[in-house]
Amino acid sequence: MMMQSRQVIEQSNHNSPQQTAARSIRERLCRVAVRCGLLLLALSIAIPVDAQDDQLTIELSPLVTRLLEDDLLTEEQRREAIVFHGQWEELDGLNRSDQIVLRAARHENTMEQLDAIDRLLNPGEGVADEPNHDRALIAYTRNLLNSGRINDAIAIAEAATADDFLPPWLLLLARAHESIGAYNHATSSLAWIREQAQTDINAFETAEDLTAAAEAIVMLARLEGRPAADYHLANQLLSKAHEEVDPLYWPAYVAEAELLMSKGNPQQAIEAVLQALSLNPKSSEAWYLFGS
Repeated sequence: MMMQSRQVIEQSNHNSPQQTAARSIRERLCRVAVRCGLLLLALSIAIPVDAQDDQLTIELSPLVTRLLEDDLLTEEQRREAIVFHGQWEELDGLNRSDQIVLRAARHENTMEQLDAIDRLLNPGEGVADEPNHDRALIAYTRNLLNSGRINDAIAIAEAATADDFLPPWLLLLARAHESIGAYNHATSSLAWIREQAQTDINAFETAEDLTAAAEAIVMLARLEGRPAADYHLANQLLSKAHEEVDPLYWPAYVAEAELLMSKGNPQQAIEAVLQALSLNPKSSEAWYLFGS
């Protein structure tokens, strides 16, 4: 699905701050493209941009705007959509789960910041009953992993997968085990996902599960020393996630961009990154890929 609106960054002989910033943004794209031998792409790529203070601002997709304005959404559904698409300014107030997701999106990983999130997750405060709690918990656990609190991350992930094999949690558990060199544990967490996908791709019904399954399959192939394996299966899962199940699920585009870049397809990877940013302009994962 292509973005609804794209505009070409125009260059002229005038040196306004906006034009200077736009040139800087274009040059950044050029560096990425030239590195991959794609100068023509760098000269022709067009993106929706409001260049000010050397910052690239992606326009929110009209599809997301229509979703957030849909009268058929319940208040809970609307709130979750607002948080998921990074439109925090649309909320009158943040509940504890919303605050956790926001803090994770900002990569608040210091001990003091994580202690503050610990307090937000206090089970005695009823946070588990709040909308968005499940997403908040997995975001928090990723933060624990990124900050080096591996054992805490493993404990939460193991509890989450005790009764149900959920691909996002299995993937997170495998990443935690890999980070401490427990490769056998990591591969065992991922093998079930690949087996299910190979047997029946429809075993995963949500965009979140499909995306996590694709990432898990790519990770397992890497751990097994055969990184080129199962590429088409992973790509099939990601395509199903954002083409059939949920066209607004931006993490699928981020995962797709990572996969495409690893396979030497930078032009398509850039398109996937920009698509992700149009669905969540505040996605730190997408911005990271854009600048890498």
